[in-house]
Amino acid sequence: FNLNSFAIRSERFMYAYTVGLTGSEAVWAARRYRGHRTIPLRVMDDMEVAGVRPKGTTRQQT
Repeated sequence: FNLNSFAIRSERFMYAYTVGLTGSEAVWAARRYRGHRTIPLRVMDDMEVAGVRPKGTTRQQT
């Protein structure tokens, strides 16, 4: 586990919190998209399909 991978993982978590995911949802997204540099915008749709987030739940407005 080197500094670069730590930075990329931290960036994924920060982005997940920015789009309105909770802590457990951010962990799910970080694991699901660990081969990607960032979490894709379709993360909410993927969470609904996987049953992690209830259908119709929207992102928090910031």
